[in-house]
Amino acid sequence: MRTTKKTVTVCPYCSVGCGMIVNSLDNKILSIEGDPENPVNEGALCLLGASVQQLVENPERVLKPKYRAPNTAVWQDVEWDWAIDAIAGRVRATREATFKAGVNRTDAIASIGSCSLSNEECYLIQRLMRSWGIVYLDDKTRT
Repeated sequence: MRTTKKTVTVCPYCSVGCGMIVNSLDNKILSIEGDPENPVNEGALCLLGASVQQLVENPERVLKPKYRAPNTAVWQDVEWDWAIDAIAGRVRATREATFKAGVNRTDAIASIGSCSLSNEECYLIQRLMRSWGIVYLDDKTRT
């Protein structure tokens, strides 16, 4: 007997943070509905939230990281491990080259969060960035 999977999540479109319930079977979305237990939207969804299924099932959706080498116009698919290692290496090199030990900060790196992050996720990202000495932080929750 096959059963559907119920996933409680947050709509990715704007900074309101509406709760959604996604019902799926075999990794295919069957339905998306507003979460009646979410205090933000109390079960309602706007047109964008109701159409989230199109994001997942879009045939042009990017599923792998892309990399464009300096001075080229061509984007190439790369593996996740390579992309994460490349980003981490660049962040570390930039931090080490610009870190001001007397004030425990670097002015060469900034962090901009997404409007679809929850307050808890924004808090965790802010704590991580502060631990690296990054002082320029913002997120797009002010729409």
